[in-house]
Amino acid sequence: MSQQLIVTKDILARWPQRLAVCLIWGYSFTICFSQASILSQSDVAVKPLPQKIHAQELQQLALAYAKEFLSQSHTGGRIEYRAAKVDARLSMTRCSTPLVFDSPKSNARAGRKIVKVSCQDNKPWSVFIPLTFTYWQQVVTAKHAISRNTVISADDIEITELALRYQAADYRSDIRQVIGQSAKRTIAAGQAISQQTLKPARWIKRGDQVSIISSTPRIEIKMAGMAMADGSQGQQISVRNKSSKRIIKAVVVAPGEVRPVL
Repeated sequence: MSQQLIVTKDILARWPQRLAVCLIWGYSFTICFSQASILSQSDVAVKPLPQKIHAQELQQLALAYAKEFLSQSHTGGRIEYRAAKVDARLSMTRCSTPLVFDSPKSNARAGRKIVKVSCQDNKPWSVFIPLTFTYWQQVVTAKHAISRNTVISADDIEITELALRYQAADYRSDIRQVIGQSAKRTIAAGQAISQQTLKPARWIKRGDQVSIISSTPRIEIKMAGMAMADGSQGQQISVRNKSSKRIIKAVVVAPGEVRPVL
């Protein structure tokens, strides 16, 4: 008669995770035991293997697969899987060979994942188990409300771990990526800051008095000028030299400073 190792939650907490996954997949006790530390006899009990796999057990198997393997593909944070609603009447014939797991492409943006559980013995079957998940990421958030066009400083932002509906690469994870940028629109307190909420800060306004800086390895020359247009970091604008009255093209290098384009 087939036998099954019964594992309590306390035992699972002490055993290596891979052993727990190995057991619930249906590998023999001998194979699984070789991967674990020595267990006391009080940790195990043997009983006849049920003839059916029911909904709850299938969910547990799908969750174990997702946590062990699907989570490895996630970078930049952690991912939390949960069992979604499944018909409690679901029941499949116990498989005589190890179950096979697969994860077909599903709607990640909606926070859903499907795990396909298959039996490939002489009476094959497949069932699809729905899961939901949440991405947890360390992202830059606003300490308080930040008004539109405000140049953001270190006092305005902090790093917070947030639950996100899906992995979004454009959320800022480094405070240095945000400091000195300008808010494109009002940012609410606690809101995660993404590239869509930022724009380069306006360092120079049209009509501002600016310094035109020209330098060589041995000498640096500063001349007074007037900006003919607004300018952000790295932007090229027209500047009127106050001495020569000539209009030149220059790149904004700092607030109130430009460097001629040669």
